[in-house]
Amino acid sequence: MLKLISNFIKKLRSSKSKKEIDEEGIGEIEEAARKAAKELEEFEDQEIFGKYLPQLHEKSKRINRRVRAIIRLIRLKLKGVRYMSGAAAELEQLEEERVRVLGELTEEVPIEEVAGGPAPTAFFNDLFTAIRDENWRDLDGLLSSGVNQGFLYQSQARSIKFLQQYIETGQFDYAINQYLSLPEIRQYFEPNLLYAIDELLRIVEEKRKDDITQLYNRSNYNKLRAMYGPQSFGVENIREFFLNYPRVNPMFNIMEGRSYWFIKITENTGYVIPSSITFTSLQIRNDGAETLFNIENYESGYRYRHIDVIEPALVQKRGKEWTVINKGHLRLGIKEREA
Repeated sequence: MLKLISNFIKKLRSSKSKKEIDEEGIGEIEEAARKAAKELEEFEDQEIFGKYLPQLHEKSKRINRRVRAIIRLIRLKLKGVRYMSGAAAELEQLEEERVRVLGELTEEVPIEEVAGGPAPTAFFNDLFTAIRDENWRDLDGLLSSGVNQGFLYQSQARSIKFLQQYIETGQFDYAINQYLSLPEIRQYFEPNLLYAIDELLRIVEEKRKDDITQLYNRSNYNKLRAMYGPQSFGVENIREFFLNYPRVNPMFNIMEGRSYWFIKITENTGYVIPSSITFTSLQIRNDGAETLFNIENYESGYRYRHIDVIEPALVQKRGKEWTVINKGHLRLGIKEREA
């Protein structure tokens, strides 16, 4: 692992680009790599895996620091050298391997010895409530007490603290897809705290849905488009549906020029909301609105100039079409009789 990095750096020294490389920087990199490799050997050879995980974790942290030092030095000392990206890639692969090994090793430790093991349900309920309510002062206290009582590792507490930053800045998509879903993050919570990650995903998903709803209801469409990239969505078999309503059901799909916005959750699921703030009786009938939503204050023969989304519709792709899993909820506002 880290020995590969040391060998890689040695190849750098013998390359044609040698003159372009800061010799002192190379020496620092080699020394860091050598110490890290030695520490990793000690980490493996002393059979510390059967001991308490805090010791394992301290070793892990020291290895992490070495890896970060190597990356920093490569970027600072070897800037412009074509091998830099290769070295960085090797280090990233190394870190993935280290985390994977650590995850496997924790499975060998008795559950009562694992931080984040059996703990009062009340602690985790309070933790999730603080995040859901965005009560960050309470969260800080809970993370501190959780570490002190052995319910959480420092790495787990830090991961949750990082999540706070994404929530505070409204980066819900990033928190879900680029953070909580990462194997590295999930491995921090193995083997017996993965349910905590699943609960955090549910909490952030609710916040994402609420954010979409609020942006729409505040008519902040530019931010909604920028944050979530909605796609046009609506009835595909519009002519057949119009001519044979209600004997024919609407078939929904992502396509241009329709009355709704589709906001992707996963490859096969998404939220649906109206793409405008006005609705006519004809639109409600022809665009499948009553299939997608429960509609409050609707009366045929009127045009509505304001729509509040109480709940987006949830749709799922099955085969070539999208099926409504949970109907949304719309509240229609100011009405005018249609001509």
